[in-house]
Amino acid sequence: MGIGHWALGIGHWALGIVSVYFLFPLPSSLFLLPSSFFLLYLFPPVPNSVIISST
Repeated sequence: MGIGHWALGIGHWALGIVSVYFLFPLPSSLFLLPSSFFLLYLFPPVPNSVIISST
């Protein structure tokens, strides 16, 4: 369970970086990345909690 949770978290983190990189130009993405990491810390991805509760 722990390895799957870790891999899913890495995938969500990479997807967030890619979406920010393509949705915004580079200068603004440099400012948005720290806030997006903070939001990911406050609100973890829903699939992670689903996997934890189902195992």
